[in-house]
Amino acid sequence: MKYIKVISLIVLTVFLFSCDKEEQKNEKSIVVEKMVQQQDGSQATRNWFDDGAQPGVNGVNFGCESPGTNCANTLTINCGCEAAPIINNLFELVENGNDDGVFDLVTNYYDVLSTVIPIEMLNAVLMDGVKLSSRGDDIVISKYLMFNSSEGNIVGVYPIQIIEE
Repeated sequence: MKYIKVISLIVLTVFLFSCDKEEQKNEKSIVVEKMVQQQDGSQATRNWFDDGAQPGVNGVNFGCESPGTNCANTLTINCGCEAAPIINNLFELVENGNDDGVFDLVTNYYDVLSTVIPIEMLNAVLMDGVKLSSRGDDIVISKYLMFNSSEGNIVGVYPIQIIEE
């Protein structure tokens, strides 16, 4: 009888902890689903595409096309704007694979970046383990800042263009 009580207690403990982890996982999923917004709070209306032959292989043709839900409208930033050099630094850190530098930059320049990138996206980088990647060579034409889930799926794309004043 004593063994049955001990086993029952162990099973109950395991069950309670597994439910707690599932609730935490579901909370993160909710955040990621809400993230694909534009700066004005409206939902993105385009989808990211890449003609790479297989997942993880970058294609020659890539960008955003309608209709869709994970790619925002192009964010145009004047080069004299306070955010422009910070965005350039962000792209440089992302392209060099410096996740710690990205985290520090988003933390230190959160207020400035939030004038360009929705706070939900910034919060996802700081709290939800969302990683950044990028595509494109020329910030004057347009570079793409991609927000990736911990599983590596693209959950949001922000085309960014810095223009002369």
